[in-house]
Amino acid sequence: MIGNNPRKPKAHTNKIFCVKFNPEHSQQVYSGSWDSTVKFWDVRSQALTHQINGTQTCGESVDMDSDLVTVVTGGAGGEGIKIWDLRNTSQAICDIDYDVSS
Repeated sequence: MIGNNPRKPKAHTNKIFCVKFNPEHSQQVYSGSWDSTVKFWDVRSQALTHQINGTQTCGESVDMDSDLVTVVTGGAGGEGIKIWDLRNTSQAICDIDYDVSS
């Protein structure tokens, strides 16, 4: 929960490993967590603007392109690299696996 307003969404439900300001849009921050979400926030209104589900980030493994819609995530637990389009976050537009056997 943000502040004392019970209607505001919780930031995350598990450890947050990455928080960044959007370098092209100073009023937006995004955060990645072990709760398998990446969340995008408008800092002026403290509102959740976008959410990517199903990627458990670890470390600094979230970044955004200067086009403001393309996001890359690196997941824990063998997830690999995923590229997302914020206009439709239902599934990654590119999924790059890595070999966990080596």
